[in-house]
Amino acid sequence: MDLSALCSATAPPSDMIRELYPGLQSAQAVFIHLMPLDALLRRCAVLEAMPVEERGVLWGVPFAAKDNVDVAGVPTTAACPAFSYVPSESAPALQALLDAGAIMVGKTNMDQFAAGLVGTRSPYGAPSTPFDSRFISGGSSSGSAVAVASGLVSFALGTDTAGSGRVPAGLCGCVGVKATLGSVSTVGLPLHSPPSPPATGFRFAVPSTEQLDWSSPGGDDVASQCQASFAAAVARLTALGGKQVTIDFSPLLEIAAMLYTASFVAERYSGIREFLESPLEQDPPAGWVGPAKAAAALHYMAGVESDERLLPVTRAIICGSGKYTAADVFSDMHKMAVLRAAAVVELTKTDVLLVPSALSHFTIAEVLAQETAQPPTWGRNAKMGRFTNFVNLIDMCGVSVPSGLLRFDSAALPSSAPQEQQERAAHLASTGSSQVVLPFGVTLLASAWQDSWVLGVAARMAAASGLKFDGKCTFFDGQPALPQGLGWFILCGLGAIFALGSAAAVWLDTRYSGEAVSGAEGFATAGRSINVGLTACDIVSKWTWAATLLQSSNVAFTFGISGPFWYAAGATVQVLLFAILAVEVKRKAPCIHTVLEVIRARWGTGAHIVFLCFCLATNVIVTSMLILGGASVMNALTGVNVYAAAFLIPIGVMFYTAQGGLKATFIASWAHVAIIYIALCTFLFMVYGAYADLGSPAKVYHNLRAVELKHPVPDNMGGSYVTMYSKSGIIFGIINIIGNFGTVFVDQAYWQSAIAARPSATYKGYLLGGLCWFAIPFTLATTMGLGARALDLPISAAESGAGLVPPAIAVVLLGQGGAFLMVLQLFMAVTASGSAEQIAVASLFAYDVYRPYINKNATSKQMVTVTRVGVICYGILSGVFATVLLNFGLSLGWVYLFMGIIIGSAVFPIACVLTWNKVSAFAAITSAVVGCPLAIMTWLITAAKLNDGEISLKTTGQDYPMLAGNLVALFFSAIMCIILTLIFPQNGGAGFDWKEFQDIPMIEQESSAIIAKTGEDSVEMLDSVLAYTYKTGGLLTFVLLVAWPLLALPAGVFSQGYFTFWVIVAIIWGVVASAICILLPLWEARSTFYNVAVAVFTCAPPASASSAAQQDISVAGKDSSSQGGKEGFESTPKVAEMARR
Repeated sequence: MDLSALCSATAPPSDMIRELYPGLQSAQAVFIHLMPLDALLRRCAVLEAMPVEERGVLWGVPFAAKDNVDVAGVPTTAACPAFSYVPSESAPALQALLDAGAIMVGKTNMDQFAAGLVGTRSPYGAPSTPFDSRFISGGSSSGSAVAVASGLVSFALGTDTAGSGRVPAGLCGCVGVKATLGSVSTVGLPLHSPPSPPATGFRFAVPSTEQLDWSSPGGDDVASQCQASFAAAVARLTALGGKQVTIDFSPLLEIAAMLYTASFVAERYSGIREFLESPLEQDPPAGWVGPAKAAAALHYMAGVESDERLLPVTRAIICGSGKYTAADVFSDMHKMAVLRAAAVVELTKTDVLLVPSALSHFTIAEVLAQETAQPPTWGRNAKMGRFTNFVNLIDMCGVSVPSGLLRFDSAALPSSAPQEQQERAAHLASTGSSQVVLPFGVTLLASAWQDSWVLGVAARMAAASGLKFDGKCTFFDGQPALPQGLGWFILCGLGAIFALGSAAAVWLDTRYSGEAVSGAEGFATAGRSINVGLTACDIVSKWTWAATLLQSSNVAFTFGISGPFWYAAGATVQVLLFAILAVEVKRKAPCIHTVLEVIRARWGTGAHIVFLCFCLATNVIVTSMLILGGASVMNALTGVNVYAAAFLIPIGVMFYTAQGGLKATFIASWAHVAIIYIALCTFLFMVYGAYADLGSPAKVYHNLRAVELKHPVPDNMGGSYVTMYSKSGIIFGIINIIGNFGTVFVDQAYWQSAIAARPSATYKGYLLGGLCWFAIPFTLATTMGLGARALDLPISAAESGAGLVPPAIAVVLLGQGGAFLMVLQLFMAVTASGSAEQIAVASLFAYDVYRPYINKNATSKQMVTVTRVGVICYGILSGVFATVLLNFGLSLGWVYLFMGIIIGSAVFPIACVLTWNKVSAFAAITSAVVGCPLAIMTWLITAAKLNDGEISLKTTGQDYPMLAGNLVALFFSAIMCIILTLIFPQNGGAGFDWKEFQDIPMIEQESSAIIAKTGEDSVEMLDSVLAYTYKTGGLLTFVLLVAWPLLALPAGVFSQGYFTFWVIVAIIWGVVASAICILLPLWEARSTFYNVAVAVFTCAPPASASSAAQQDISVAGKDSSSQGGKEGFESTPKVAEMARR
């Protein structure tokens, strides 16, 4: 259970409790008494009804309490059912938490009567460390530590007499605080400030090497790792300004030993004496008074020895006190006074002690083997208390903090190892994996009433260990990582720089290269001359939304390795398949400016208006998502007002797009994509190479396996992050595949890339662009999303929904530099895609609204002016659309899953406009118009059915409602379109004549729309590559959606080697894609660079565009009778006349 993801200042506590409760119920041996769900919801209702100003500092925070802490109306058992009683009042310490607004979810398991440090001494079962179910959790506050470390609660109350809070914290990998005696009330617990040292320059002491006995059944490897981890903790404390000093620990260790080996153990009997003696049936002989009381005590002790209400080991410990006399108590008190005085002398030499929280990790079986023997022994329990038992006896305070991980493989144990080690290896091999990951903890101890100071040192030390996020519910806490001024510079300054740079590049290209085409045709189509590299680069830039960078890492953080794969594969196949339509554009309609011109020419005005609405809806959704993600990250990392960011992001793009048209978006796309890939490679090599707390696939793998024990993934195999067996991942993949068909096939921006490309660059550019784009979500999310999860960053649900997973780990990896690089990368993605969307919408307005319905005889100049006005207007309006989404509270993830429901029904009809000549206008319009509302109805009904009639942002954003709506949108529309086409085909079954597309008028005649007779851009070549594109696109789709996942399934939960191989594939793919997208466009434009450079330095006059009359040209297509009767068309008089010109 990822509790940090449930924490939100705005989410009602009742939602959190409902999400949390199944995990609480399924927790093994953690709770003795779990509060009923209805009782917790009543508590939430009370909290939610409070005015905001009256809410306490712990409002809505879930916690648990050890079952020796009284809670009014809830049984207290101290892990002994016969001891149970129901208090009428809560312990003051617990009541203070309730008064502050916290929610007590249950009473946790413990060692019976708090007599133990192992966590196995309970009739309610033995909770294990969340890291490995075979190892002990430590005690006696076992359930409290496990509940916190497992993410079931934010914090838990325990008691710490001899280390009962610090030992389980160390063994479970969480923080355990032992307060100064008297600082927290012990009322309601049946068992249970001077000047501070300086922040730096303080003194600390550690035990001697001889006193640090790391030996355990784990063998030398575990011992050496413990020693190294403790040495690293010493180094961190030194780096924080501490100075190591030497003191004599002997008095402290002797005091610790006396707690259970001297007469003080009788205190255990005294604490529950009334309970132990009250039910005994054999009364002492009458007249036993005075000296005879000692005999009476022995009489009662004899009864305890057979008291079945106690566990055998508990009985043995308590009965052990029967051998001591009052004289022994006084003798031990004198000895303790001497030792305490000696200890005080030593403690004056230091400000803080640094000790291991526990010297060893033992399996549950190893502890039970001792404690269930006859008679029971507890040597392993005693070892747990070596550096904890003395703390209360000399009144110290302390805190245990995680300080690293121990990783070992018992299968690597040498055959000559001692029997104890061989037995452990055999046990681990027979009960699960031989590879084990366990936490290592250290404890800082200070004098009484130094609680705040030692907590501060512990927090700094935990931060230095890379575990600084334990206990946090959010990563950013509303605090930006970068100065707000830098955010304004990125929005305004960088926006202006890129606008000027792009505008200058377009001007130079137009003036000196001789390649650009002027007028409306050049402005809207970039001269139809874009090469393969820049086409691929443009596809990558168009498809790299804010969601690509942000949402892909979010699904990796949530689902594990299946998330990045399904995001990448599910959104790559559309581009690969669209390559077919790109070739068909050049073959059948080379003169068009927008896809809607094709629809109008084929299906008439009605269809034109219907699909204009779908296209505009697609552009609005895509643009809003771009800005929504960009503004959220800008706000989180720099503090810039989110609404200001939403309006400013499109502005810089708007200027260079309006100035240079479509060619400007292509030129800008290369610069933007280059920066995106450079940032990707930087983060990639940081996570898997340079960052100390990760730094290799092996370390990331081990961290993920450890985190999955704390935050298992629901419905993943073994709860693991490293498996393709992920139900949620597959559901997301299906939604992703369906939804993204709409945002490619119905987005004018992708059709413009096909229109602008050279004929030979269409299929090559789209196939190459799709494969290069695959690396961004796949490689980046495998890096950022898994890296964030491997570090167990406390990213809340609100932060995750806003796409803040990559920014969070960027800050961890590179500090402010990482934050800046992430913002820059995102700004490039948003502006690159945004410019394409602006020119797409402006072209739709100019060529599908203004020209056909307002001014049929518009001139070239008028069309350019209208397009520029469209760019500016849409640039301003796009900020409004994003603001609407922000005000509705729609997250990036919600909108991303929802978009297919709205636009999916238009996919199949639009795909058929160039591929199936039988589809009629009636079939196309009906399937699209009926499919959309039906998909919305399905979505809402599914949400209501699965949530007891509740329809809200939360319920409608769930996987199954989104899946149902997306499936209906795409497939019902397709099925209806096919059926209606078979019943009502176009032209009575004769089908549409593709030659009619040649009558689509151009604004001005240009040779770039004419397909050459010979060469790689010829008609014959396009016909031959069409089959190749079908086969290649289909094959790659099969590999990505079927073959690859099926080949990964047999691996189950990945081994370290398989995960390393997976990461290597991601690294190679990312590096190769980066090289292609950065270098190939430069290589293809080398002659242009040369011409421009020569012209600039020689002050040459402007170049003129090459004449079409010098080219051997023909119409795109061929006679339908040629080459086996393939579909084609002959030259029309209009095109022939244009060719002569």
